[in-house]
Amino acid sequence: MITRLILVSALAMASALPTRASILTYTDRTTMELAQPALTFSTITYEGFAGGYNSSVGLTIAAVNFVGVTATSAPPYDLAVAASIANWGNGAALENNNPSPSGRIIVSLPANVFAIGVNLFDASATTFLGPNGNGYQIGVNNGAMSSYTTSPATLLPGSVFFGATSDIAFQSVTFMVPAGTFNVELALDNFEIGTQVAETPEVSTLLAIGTGLIAMRWMRRRRSLKFA
Repeated sequence: MITRLILVSALAMASALPTRASILTYTDRTTMELAQPALTFSTITYEGFAGGYNSSVGLTIAAVNFVGVTATSAPPYDLAVAASIANWGNGAALENNNPSPSGRIIVSLPANVFAIGVNLFDASATTFLGPNGNGYQIGVNNGAMSSYTTSPATLLPGSVFFGATSDIAFQSVTFMVPAGTFNVELALDNFEIGTQVAETPEVSTLLAIGTGLIAMRWMRRRRSLKFA
């Protein structure tokens, strides 16, 4: 019986350990939210912010940090909140004004974020120079890096939604302009995170429970033998 209890405890601890699963991507915000009913979703907009955040500190909103990076010019940071982008009908947006292909927006996430979503667009895409029909490049880090390309970008006021979920919490996500394009001002809005409501029980807690059950069983058996 004691051996069985040990086995049950070991299985409980193993089931509590997270298993790495493939990242699932979405092209629709509602579909992503409905597919993850256990998560609490919140959306970051950029209303009330304005001006440049051209430093390694970047801009932090609700524990989510945004840093704009350029690899080809000095200083190496480029990030701004545009209170009004022509032909973009959703208010303020966050943009990297550095022309492609070096412009990036790196987002560092707080703990327990298992879903991210965002609207991506080209803040200057009102002419033929636009995004050239390519998708934006995304790098997602949940302990291992994964790369994706969105659906083809469109001219304003259109945007491309990119969403991703994983069983392993996300640490960061990097948005990059389409490879091989030019004069693209990468912008994002309505950045959404999905956080886990109920955390998985700690392994140490399960171990304590399993050990307690074993000890109780052993004491009960010892008492039974004593008075037999």
